Amino acid sequence: MSDDELLREKLGPVYGPIKVKGVKVYMHELCAIWMPEVYLDDNNRFKDLKKALKRCKKLRCSLCADFGAGLGCLNKECK
Repeated sequence: MSDDELLREKLGPVYGPIKVKGVKVYMHELCAIWMPEVYLDDNNRFKDLKKALKRCKKLRCSLCADFGAGLGCLNKECK
């Protein structure tokens, strides 16, 4: 199983593109669901993704190693 297939198995399909300042951004569906700013509207579409991406652009995902992680670690010593 490739790394991409393993990540899809753990984190669900990739969601996007979401245009942020003219750049197309994609994210793992399960990551999007758990970001504190994000919610689903009445049509089950993600809302406030741009707001969440702005906050998390400096956090690195511990699984895929890309910047843009939606959740940070609660352990204050964790980097």
